Amino acid sequence: MLITKTYQDVPTKLDANGRPIRIFIIAPNLPNYPQAKFPAALANFSEIYQVTGPVERFAGQIASQGYVVGEYHSTSYQLHFSALEVE
Repeated sequence: MLITKTYQDVPTKLDANGRPIRIFIIAPNLPNYPQAKFPAALANFSEIYQVTGPVERFAGQIASQGYVVGEYHSTSYQLHFSALEVE
C-alpha cells in the first residue's frame, strides 16, 4: 500500500517557551479513494534526532497495513498523549 509522510506542529501550553509539539504523520494513501478513512495508532519514540530511519520504517510498516500513525518526540516533552492541549 502507498503511504504519505507529513508532520503537523500542534500548539501547546505544556512547554515553558511556547514551542509546539511536532507530530509526524504517516498514513495510507489510496489515490482512487480520496475520502477513505483509516483507524489511527500513536507511536511514542525517544530518538534524540527526531525520526530516524528505523523509527520511520516501523511507522511505515504499520501505515502500510491500513493505519494512520502519529509519532511525537517525547524527550523534549515528558507527557502522555492524553495530556495534550490543542488550541
